Amino acid sequence: MRPVRGLRDILANTTKRKSTDGVRLVRGSHIITRKLYDHAKCYVLQGNDGRIIFVIPYETDFTLIGTTDIDHPDLSTKVCCSPEEREYLLAFASRYFARPLTDDDVVATFSGVRRSMTMVHSRLRRQRGIMSCALIRKEMRPC
Repeated sequence: MRPVRGLRDILANTTKRKSTDGVRLVRGSHIITRKLYDHAKCYVLQGNDGRIIFVIPYETDFTLIGTTDIDHPDLSTKVCCSPEEREYLLAFASRYFARPLTDDDVVATFSGVRRSMTMVHSRLRRQRGIMSCALIRKEMRPC
């Protein structure tokens, strides 16, 4: 059984709500830059908005930076890293590196859509003692 189906069934039976209530589609976008540092360690960075991003070595010569968290309710629209998401990730990471990152550093972007539970259901899970991962399934689609 897929985790999302099990969680939805539990929530539906516990809260008497339709199983799709509180589930939203969220786009996560990432940028790939030229290699930013010469070691194999990963970074988790926290911004002023409370969000975190990760910065990890990717392949041999690149660094992967992500991720954004934008509502994407219509799967018929193209799943792509928007210019605003790209700028957000560049500015966010630039606060932590000696050299600011620019568009010239970006060699590729990719985005995916995942299902996420809303905060209402997060509170219900805590109240009912139901533990689950909010990141249910990620469908990666290159732009």
